[in-house]
Amino acid sequence: MDKKIGLVGFGYWGKILYKNLIDLGLDPIVCEPNLVDNGNLLEGKKVINKYEDLEVDKVFVAVPATAHHDIVKHFLSNGIDVFCEKPLGMYTHEVEEMYILAEKNDANLFVDWLFTFNNQVERLVELLSHSAPIRNISMNFINKGPLRYDCNAKYDLASHHISVLQTIFRRLPDSWTWINYNRDPKQKVEDSCVGFLKYGNCQVMVNASWEHEIKGREVVFTLVDGTYILWDDMTQTLKHVTDKDEQEFVGGQSSPLHNSIKTFLYVKSFSYIKQKELTRQITRILETNHG
Repeated sequence: MDKKIGLVGFGYWGKILYKNLIDLGLDPIVCEPNLVDNGNLLEGKKVINKYEDLEVDKVFVAVPATAHHDIVKHFLSNGIDVFCEKPLGMYTHEVEEMYILAEKNDANLFVDWLFTFNNQVERLVELLSHSAPIRNISMNFINKGPLRYDCNAKYDLASHHISVLQTIFRRLPDSWTWINYNRDPKQKVEDSCVGFLKYGNCQVMVNASWEHEIKGREVVFTLVDGTYILWDDMTQTLKHVTDKDEQEFVGGQSSPLHNSIKTFLYVKSFSYIKQKELTRQITRILETNHG
């Protein structure tokens, strides 16, 4: 790829992005004003201190969520395509402002809703489209760390499952309620949350925490016919269980992060309009309670 690629942010996720970009044969120019530990990844590389000095054609933004708005706006204002980590913004008005700016300057704004680029989620959506209606959904995203200081567990972890729900239902829930709390009282932001959502007759519970002794990322879809579908992201298990047997769906699994990066860089047919609506819906659900 001849175009210059930039990466703003070299913290926990910035390093992961950098490694994946290198794996894909790319050589991003890194911008990090407070470089403390580069993990021996930037040996001999020049690091830019100010994102305003970054001269690139496309940029990856992996900074704290509270800094997304100003940095993303800078690049969009200059007509530069942006790949931004989720959440794009904490508030609907911020998200709308960034999308308006992207359209005005003929730039693409891509949000890395990572689960939507998971092959198993694609199979899950297809499976559910041919199954009995869903009665209940139970979703867990729990682990020990990494700690966040810029946004709470609702925005950091639960947002992944909300992206899956919105991909399945493709509309806002009829109602939703969030309870944010701390399992560790020393945390500066809420490290845990529980969400309750309702889509018609389907009730959903989302449980998320980065301060949990057990690591798990599983979703159970209970169907009205008494069967259930299990998706476990940790073991990459997807199966439909009935009282007689269980059918497991096995297939090739490519890296969701590789999928999203390549979509941003190379897939001209990608629907930015659909992703914009997805991002709008997720932001609205996370921003406040409703109903």
